[in-house]
Amino acid sequence: MEIPDAFLCGRSLVPRDSRGRLLAEATFSQNGDRTDPSYSHIATGSGETITGNATSIVSRWGGDTAGNRRYGGAGYWHWLLDSVSRLALLDRFPPDTRVITPRLEPWMRWYLERLGLGARIIETEATALTIEHFYFSSPSSMTGCWNPYSVDFLRRSFLPSGSPPSDSLPKRFYIIREGYTRGIANEREVRDYFKSKGWSLIAPEKLPIPDQIALFRDAEAIAGLHGSAFTNLLWSSPGARVLELVPENYMAGAFEWLARANGLRHDFLVCEANCKNYVSVDLSQLDVMIAQEIADA
Repeated sequence: MEIPDAFLCGRSLVPRDSRGRLLAEATFSQNGDRTDPSYSHIATGSGETITGNATSIVSRWGGDTAGNRRYGGAGYWHWLLDSVSRLALLDRFPPDTRVITPRLEPWMRWYLERLGLGARIIETEATALTIEHFYFSSPSSMTGCWNPYSVDFLRRSFLPSGSPPSDSLPKRFYIIREGYTRGIANEREVRDYFKSKGWSLIAPEKLPIPDQIALFRDAEAIAGLHGSAFTNLLWSSPGARVLELVPENYMAGAFEWLARANGLRHDFLVCEANCKNYVSVDLSQLDVMIAQEIADA
């Protein structure tokens, strides 16, 4: 959609027309999500002015909210699947179209530079912008239920940037999760279990992005607690096995959906959880599932 003299407002920079109506799709909704920050934004002027052509990948799910910008945090999946995926339509816009983004961490900039956009980025924390020629690229789906079209675009764009195959990257690994709001109460026992089965213990966020891509690309089997590290299933090869440990009080299916879109063999183990979102993994149940994975290999 081309919007001349567009006005974008709120922390999520949603386009607003002269009658004060917000563009529903920019709030990841068909009818407008009134929990979006732009609904409570009070505009007192036209804000900063951007001349020429521009599009925006800023949104409430754009990896720019408090606590979401840490590398490997929740902003990781929002950044790739809810923000960067919107650039799949960039070739439909004028070739000099610039890209409005939130303030970028180095890992966020890495992805835009691989798309050849380093010189076309407009970083901003503004809550009001007027843009001479605005090109709106809609989110391709609801957050957490991603369009296979987006998955395909991201794989084509970034898989070639993965590191070469290496014997130093394990083929079977358990994802270590530390320093987040959700965790495993008996983490030490779970780690010891996977080590006893010959699996490696990996904290993906500690690896350079090209190594993360290669790690998941060449993996045969991946296990871990539901969390943003599973965003890297984007890079996994069809047929790879995924075991997701799922809290009984947080049964989000985002990564099961991503695995299905990518042709992976996904399974899950529902685990008891306390009020602080820490789960207890039943090792006997885990052993049954891992044994079945080996038997089916």
